[in-house]
Amino acid sequence: MLFYKKPGLRFIRRTGVAAFDFQLGDFTQDGTWHQLDLSSIIPRNAKLILIKMLYAAPAAGRFFGLRVYGETYAYNNWGIVTPVGGGQHENNFEIPITGEQSIEYYLPAAGSTTANLVIQGWKK
Repeated sequence: MLFYKKPGLRFIRRTGVAAFDFQLGDFTQDGTWHQLDLSSIIPRNAKLILIKMLYAAPAAGRFFGLRVYGETYAYNNWGIVTPVGGGQHENNFEIPITGEQSIEYYLPAAGSTTANLVIQGWKK
């Protein structure tokens, strides 16, 4: 019997990161999805990215979301929903990346006080 081991994805940790890649002022806050170009950060052959998100809003139930570029299915997204107002909420997500080297983000129309992203690494 012959076994073939298909190579898996390899994680590449991004080193030397000293600050968030994107902060609140880099995002449009209007309650719609927008493209976020990551081509200056990730290589073209990246398949998944590891993102750290930090989000705060003065009210509960606010959503800072991410999804695959071009995705329209409502349940294929990642993000943070504020359980209470005023506190900062943090999470890490692995998100598939297309050849476009972009993802999409969503922020509600005004009212967010913190929205930060940093790319921690990728798998290729």
